[in-house]
Amino acid sequence: DFTWDDLGLIDLPAALDFALRTSGAKRFHAYVGHSQGTTQGFALFTQRPDYAAKVGVFVALAPVAYYAHPGSLIFEALAALRTDQILALLGVDEFLPSSQLLETLLPEVCKLTPWVCEETLCIMAGCQKQFMNMSRWDVYMGHYPSGTSVMNMAHW
Repeated sequence: DFTWDDLGLIDLPAALDFALRTSGAKRFHAYVGHSQGTTQGFALFTQRPDYAAKVGVFVALAPVAYYAHPGSLIFEALAALRTDQILALLGVDEFLPSSQLLETLLPEVCKLTPWVCEETLCIMAGCQKQFMNMSRWDVYMGHYPSGTSVMNMAHW
């Protein structure tokens, strides 16, 4: 079980150290984070100045620190019901874990009935279809659903 703090203070330094060790470089020109990757960067670079010194510039794309208006009825309901506490009581620590069956079937279902996948994604994540790039649909579905820990879900 983990949360964004662990990702920022344990996983990110391990990844950065590995990249420096493997490349032989002394520091990075830049760290580019997207969404939760920016949260990890903010956590690490503010709490560990030694890592901030290893990065020339921190680029935060779509930075997120607080998720106030998700636009997803399902996630709003999950939060209101305190689903994280229910799952913890049941001993469940993964939320939407990966599954080979889902990864195999989802692309085929989306090819046959794209509207089902579009509506499911919109219900789950919230969306404004006029802003969705439908030519990138295969890319979206290649990464969705992407699980996390129950603790991390509770944070957001």
